[in-house]
Amino acid sequence: MKSKTKIYIIIPATFILISLLLAVFLIWPAFAEIKKNSDETILQNGRENFIDEQNKEMENFKSNYKSYQPNLEKIDRLFIDPQNPVDFINFLENTTSETGVKSDISLAFLPASKSKPVSMPFVSFRISSKGEFLNILKFSNKLELGPYLVEIKNMEIKEEKGAGKDTAVLRADFLINVFTK
Repeated sequence: MKSKTKIYIIIPATFILISLLLAVFLIWPAFAEIKKNSDETILQNGRENFIDEQNKEMENFKSNYKSYQPNLEKIDRLFIDPQNPVDFINFLENTTSETGVKSDISLAFLPASKSKPVSMPFVSFRISSKGEFLNILKFSNKLELGPYLVEIKNMEIKEEKGAGKDTAVLRADFLINVFTK
């Protein structure tokens, strides 16, 4: 009776062991490969959908370019030509005369880094100006709200010595960055 019982136990145990080995070495790698392939397919479909959307947006942009063009030209005028900033300097001179401020405009050369060449997207200017407080305030406001993309990096205001007693004459030194094309 014991040998029959052993046979009844060995046969199912062998069947279970063979089933586990089949599952581990055949079925599980097949499922892993299927999952990997499906992930790659989903990723590829995502890329294709992204490229299709980009192509649609490009076509949309091309078809609407005429309506975008005035705004693109306005954006282009925000930036100065770094090789020829004459228009911007004229703007500065006109702004100083409009606001009643006397100024001296010069390029500000920043120290270059020795480790890597600097390709700056802006040109720096120093503006030394004299005038009444409200006029200097108007000047800085017109500078920021003007037709160019300007960043005032530093502004230092001091009272000018020897000025009259009725109105205080101030000296304002600006360091500005004007962004280039």
